[in-house]
Amino acid sequence: MHVVRTGETLASIARKHGISERELRAWNGVNDAAEITGGLTIVVPREPMAVLASATSEEREEPPLAA
Repeated sequence: MHVVRTGETLASIARKHGISERELRAWNGVNDAAEITGGLTIVVPREPMAVLASATSEEREEPPLAA
């Protein structure tokens, strides 16, 4: 979670947390940057979506190869 400070932008918040602005928009259902105002609490994922997707695919078991 992140409480938006006056003057912060989606881009600056995303940079601060090491994620893309697109990811931040997706996590919060934001289409218009003007929706983000000081005092608003937004969700910030702990890991970027690319890292989450990679970890998920690595955790999947692959079927054994046919002999």
